Amino acid sequence: MPVSSAGEICERAAHLSDDEWLDLVLASVDASQAGPVELPAFPSANIQCLTNNLSGIESLRPAGHFYTTVKAILADHGQSLAPSHRVLDYGCGWGRIARFFLKDVQRDNLHGIDVQPVLVDACRQTINADSFHLVVAEDPLPFVDEYFDLVFAHSVFSHLSESQHLKAIAEIARVTKVGGLAVCTVLGEPHLAEFRPIGPVEPPWSAIKDVADAEHRLAKGGFVWANTGRCGILSEYGLALVSDRWLHRRWPPDLKILEIGDRPYGQTLVVARRRSGR
Repeated sequence: MPVSSAGEICERAAHLSDDEWLDLVLASVDASQAGPVELPAFPSANIQCLTNNLSGIESLRPAGHFYTTVKAILADHGQSLAPSHRVLDYGCGWGRIARFFLKDVQRDNLHGIDVQPVLVDACRQTINADSFHLVVAEDPLPFVDEYFDLVFAHSVFSHLSESQHLKAIAEIARVTKVGGLAVCTVLGEPHLAEFRPIGPVEPPWSAIKDVADAEHRLAKGGFVWANTGRCGILSEYGLALVSDRWLHRRWPPDLKILEIGDRPYGQTLVVARRRSGR
């Protein structure tokens, strides 16, 4: 069953630790009613697989890991979430990460955006919220300036072209409150080794054909993007690797980068605080 009221989950789950909450959400793969809290249902496996070719517990477990990582980042930077805070999942997919934040903020304060209608519809139907929005990549986000206390983007900037990256991070900076945090994942220089062919076998996401050239460009503080042959709304969605120096040089000046890759995670975590000056 979808969630029935805006404040129900964060009110009923307030007594749970993050670890207990994580276990509860993971258990909801098999039944939406797990214990005292009614949790969102899941879209079909076919829709779940649209985001990372995974479904069920295999898809939800890494989403939970990202959730607990974001909570740790907030704590380490002297912040926490309250039910009245607003959170944006930039590139929400079918809501596999967003649903974890229902413990921390009221449902109507949890927002998501995506460019694929079927994924946005899945969020609206399972989380039962009108706060998930279909967007066009070239357009501004449908939010006023300084609206969100927290914005996160998981496995979005690891795919965007350089021009799309710059447009997206500018919008994230615009809608983040002064003092609020943006947490984004990227593929950095250490990840390039994952795309080196092993003998005659090409690795997954083998769009980067000249690894030596990519390595050179990253070492010089550059940006590497390879087209994976998609079209339409995903024509600038490929494989992107970015150097730390590029991030410091090209991210908006009102996003102060606090850390890049300072904690273990599958992708490089970039944490930035919105400061005044826009």
